[in-house]
Amino acid sequence: MRRWRVVVVVVIAVGVVVVWSYLTPKQWEASIVVRLDPLVVPGLREDAAVPTPPGTADAAAQELAAARGATFQDGLASTASFPFDLTADPGPTEGTVRFTAQADSAERSVAGVYSAANGFLAWGRAQEAVGRQTALQRELDALTPVDPVPDNPAAGDLQARIDTAGAAIEQLAAGGGSVVTKPVVPDDPVSPDLTARMIVAAVVGLVAGLALAWALDRRRPGSPRLARPHGPAQVALAVVAVSALLLPLAGVVAGVVSVWELRPSTNAQDEAGYACLPGWLDDLPDDTVVAISGDSPRFFADHVQEFAFPRLTVAAPGTVPEVLVNIVAGPGPDPCGGYHREVTRP
Repeated sequence: MRRWRVVVVVVIAVGVVVVWSYLTPKQWEASIVVRLDPLVVPGLREDAAVPTPPGTADAAAQELAAARGATFQDGLASTASFPFDLTADPGPTEGTVRFTAQADSAERSVAGVYSAANGFLAWGRAQEAVGRQTALQRELDALTPVDPVPDNPAAGDLQARIDTAGAAIEQLAAGGGSVVTKPVVPDDPVSPDLTARMIVAAVVGLVAGLALAWALDRRRPGSPRLARPHGPAQVALAVVAVSALLLPLAGVVAGVVSVWELRPSTNAQDEAGYACLPGWLDDLPDDTVVAISGDSPRFFADHVQEFAFPRLTVAAPGTVPEVLVNIVAGPGPDPCGGYHREVTRP
């Protein structure tokens, strides 16, 4: 049996996997847990003038269905500045939801789950009630005003259902929920698993190489193997010998994995921004009205909402914030990612 044939097949198999993995985008994963407060909101899902408050289990199932629904997921994707895959699952305790995002960088996975949590608490939970309220109002406006609303049963029913949906929306606005477990920036990508792929490729290549070498030796004219088939001991010895030849490749495999893990996936400014914004906001007191100055790079102003909500409030355009954060390139106080932070209180 020609051992070099086996080695060549293994090297080719591993090489194909390495090239394939380098061409496969890396994905990182982060999770966040939010508490839905209050969980039971009469009129949030049921279209009735006097809705029956759902039980806790039913309310939790409805909230999870809304978080997984296309209406929320598509709406969130349409506002995102980068693509990410989002899943929603029951949280560790009653009345909580876990959002998990996969993106092409560690920082983007964290920003993705923050966007999902903030979006669901701010508008996602109330989407159904808002849409129903709008549709009912259109239906009410289309009625022929024959009688005043109190004397018109159809109009009165519509108005009562509008008021019920409005009460549910107001209840959520008064206390939509909070973040229970903050996401952690992952150190390693969840996919693709280059090490596992290379191990599988080596095993498959070894088996294929042994089979190829055995087949070629059997077909070679005058080969003694035509008269004497391989026994289990000989096959085992061949496997051990080939494995010994492959041991030096372990260092090469480790080097390939290390180089692959250093492969960049997003531009440097995005990485710096996603890594620095949380730290620049963490020391601000809860409920502070904050804004990023107009002199700061546009990236930070565009993404501050993701890390401020729900603990902080981002000042509306044209209003004066309690704290104005200016992000300046170069060294200075609170440095991070080639920038530093300057805080003023107008």
